[in-house]
Amino acid sequence: MNRRRVFNRQSSSKPLWRIFCEALLAAVILGFLSAAALTFSGSEIRSVAGNVRVIDGDSLRIGSEEIRLWGIDAPEIKQECRNQKGSFACGRDAQKQLRKLTLGAELSCKGLGRDKYVRLLAVCRIGKIDINAAMVRSGFAYAYGGYSFEEDEARMAETGVWQANNERPKSFRDRTKANMDLAPGLLDALYQWIGRLSA
Repeated sequence: MNRRRVFNRQSSSKPLWRIFCEALLAAVILGFLSAAALTFSGSEIRSVAGNVRVIDGDSLRIGSEEIRLWGIDAPEIKQECRNQKGSFACGRDAQKQLRKLTLGAELSCKGLGRDKYVRLLAVCRIGKIDINAAMVRSGFAYAYGGYSFEEDEARMAETGVWQANNERPKSFRDRTKANMDLAPGLLDALYQWIGRLSA
């Protein structure tokens, strides 16, 4: 009697080929779902080139693509900074600096991911000139995940925002409740790190 019950249990188990097929099907479905999630989250990496329309000190538009310069954070358009003479419109000055750097030039921007606003996070160049680095070096953008060497240079030269101990854009946004957290997700951060190595 006990032997027959054991035999019945063994005969009712799934064949090995069926377990394998079900596992394979589950893996395929999971792959499709992951691909769809990446597509709808806009995390694809791409490159764009063309003439530029500057939005502010760290974002611009090429064609229909809005681009957020990766690794930097410029003062907000309405942000004021201080120097020995008093206050100055550092947000507007950052916008002017980016316009000056890109005036009449065709940029080539290498996408590293997308932020939560679906803007392309990118390193942009004019020839061999890294525009992201140039903005930080000019003193009109802070390092924000990259370009700490350029920030040190600007601080030593006391240019732009480094003319005084000014508020960083992130603090300004938090204080004015702008809710513009620019930190990318974990997957985008990985894309950025890989892209930065190959840039």
